[in-house]
Formats: sequence, structure tokens, C-alpha cells
Amino acid sequence: MRQWGGRLIAAVILLAAAIWAWTYFFPSPEKAVRKRLAETAQVASFPANESPVAKFQNSQNLVSFCTDDVEIAIDAYGQRITSTGKEELSQAMMYARTQLLSSLSLEFLDPVITISPNKQTAFVNLTVRGKVPNDRDMLVQECKFTLKKVGRSWLIRKVETVKTLS
Repeated sequence: MRQWGGRLIAAVILLAAAIWAWTYFFPSPEKAVRKRLAETAQVASFPANESPVAKFQNSQNLVSFCTDDVEIAIDAYGQRITSTGKEELSQAMMYARTQLLSSLSLEFLDPVITISPNKQTAFVNLTVRGKVPNDRDMLVQECKFTLKKVGRSWLIRKVETVKTLS
């Protein structure tokens, strides 16, 4: 009887470890997209004392989260900002980090994720909240992200501002 109890406990532990490993190494598409969005917000944010090398590395890291033909079209501070392709996005990110903003804190709030039936594309509607230190108002914008699965990674294909009724 004791022998069977020990084997049963070992089997349950082994099964639990296998389930955990499966969900960790092969997350659901929605979980993988949420993780990519969290990483994107973290890398896009930067402190005032970021070193020049870190500015370059983080800009390149952010661009690596995107497809080669990425399209960005957002409204910020009354201006329409557009960018097409990784090279143009990289230059815009470096310009923003070195010349335009002293620091930036971004958050992606309330993402609503829709995965396409073929599980290769994800559409995400969310609220972007940004804070710049010398600006007393927060930037709050509704955006739509389109992500594409490339290999095992979800890459940002398109970001656009959603027009609201306000």
C-alpha cells in the first residue's frame, strides 16, 4: 500500500511539472501577445538619465519587436506621426530619445486581444498612457495594434490611433 501511495504522489508531481513546462515553453497566443505588449511598453519607456549607449540599444531592441514592413500612424500632441519600415522607426526612436523627450513612461492598459482563426495574426485594442516629466498632462490614446506571428515570436506589424468620439 505504501509503495503505491509513493508512486501515485510521484506521478502527480511529474504530471504537474509536465503541465507547467508545457504552458511555460508553449504559451497560448493571447498570453504570448500580452507578454510582447508588456515588453514593448517597458522598452519604449526610458528615464532621463539613460546613457547614449542604452538609448541606442533600447531603440534597436524596440525595433526588433517589429516586422520589417512595420507601419506606425499615431496622433500625439495634435500632430500625426507616421513611420514605415524598421529603419525609419529606428531613426524616429533615436530622435525622440535624444532630441525630443527627456524621458517617457508608457503603459498599455486594458488590452482586448482577438486572435485570427489561423492563429498567425492578433488584433489588439488598448489604451496607451504616456507620461513626460515636464508635461502636466498625461498622453492618453486609444490604439489598435496588429501583431503577426513569425516563427515562435509575435511581432508588431501595425500601430494606429483609434479615433474616439471626444
